Amino acid sequence: VTLSICCFRYVPPELQGRTDHEVGDILNDLNRTILRLVRARGRCVPSATTVRGAFAIRPCYINPRTTLADVDALVDEVETCGAQAWASLSWRG
Repeated sequence: VTLSICCFRYVPPELQGRTDHEVGDILNDLNRTILRLVRARGRCVPSATTVRGAFAIRPCYINPRTTLADVDALVDEVETCGAQAWASLSWRG
């Protein structure tokens, strides 16, 4: 049996390594937006959770027919939607 759940967050390069409260709130909002955009596109439908106050995207792969291409598709969708959502924000601290 392998682990079928992996929680993660999209973090734009400008925010990598930052841990202050303001950035945490921005990442929570950003990842909520990304999840909404990914689901709206219809290619992938991950769930979400909150881990120690951090909103995370939470795919769960339990279908035995899931392939690496399915996992890669989610990565592509999150990267595309993440870049789109991040570009639309005016914050650049």
